[in-house]
Amino acid sequence: MAKAKQAPTTLEPLDIPVSPEAAAVLEMKAGEYLNLLEKDEARVAEVKATMDAHLAELTRIGDALMAYAESQRETLRPDERSITLPLSAGKLAWFKSKRVVVTGVVDTIIRSLKRRGLSRLVRRGKESLNKEAIGENPNLIRGTRGLDLQSYELFSVRPTARTSWLEYDPIDKAWSVKRNDKKKAPTPIAQAAE
Repeated sequence: MAKAKQAPTTLEPLDIPVSPEAAAVLEMKAGEYLNLLEKDEARVAEVKATMDAHLAELTRIGDALMAYAESQRETLRPDERSITLPLSAGKLAWFKSKRVVVTGVVDTIIRSLKRRGLSRLVRRGKESLNKEAIGENPNLIRGTRGLDLQSYELFSVRPTARTSWLEYDPIDKAWSVKRNDKKKAPTPIAQAAE
């Protein structure tokens, strides 16, 4: 596969054409770049269509594995945090998780947290709730009106020796691809088949 041309990071200004011939040369160059752009757009569309097909198949696989795991659930022994079904190619697991649920007015909740000395649960700048910090410190929000933690079970498909895995969120009713790389956001797949 040929390497794509890298666009320079800084472009030098072009000289203004001083003759019809020089303008025609620039116009031809514009046509060349428009052709390249159209080809790039077609390749991006092709890659996106391929990814969409892969994600759809992952949803089907995830739904089938979750149904299988549900049928085996009674034979499994849960530990404190998860229920795992080991397989030769990885494992299927349910694990407990919590989600911050806001049922009140956010500004009022933020004022309440600050008044109680819990500013670390509030993001600075454009003030917002730090849901990660709240989830890590559930005891701190007791008694805070309009703020609660909801417990639920996530289901995951974890192939052996992979840095990514499938995870089903029953609240969102959707699968996503999770990665060990914290810098990459999870890839949402789709609503699971009901």
